[in-house]
Amino acid sequence: MLLARVIGRVDCARRADGLDPFRFDLLETVGDGRRYVAVDTLGAAQGQLVVTTSAAAARMVEGVGRVPVDLAVVALL
Repeated sequence: MLLARVIGRVDCARRADGLDPFRFDLLETVGDGRRYVAVDTLGAAQGQLVVTTSAAAARMVEGVGRVPVDLAVVALL
């Protein structure tokens, strides 16, 4: 799990089947400042703090199902 801030959005021309209704957020972790891209099923606003989950737990997020996801937003703070 990571605590991160939404710093932007990522646009993409092609997505895996099942990811069309979701946005991709550009996140920056609190503390070390690393940047990640995560699937956002909750609709986080830019500048908002979020909690993420990764690996197999990311695929268990509501609505994602069996889509190949490695990092997903699971909570808005």
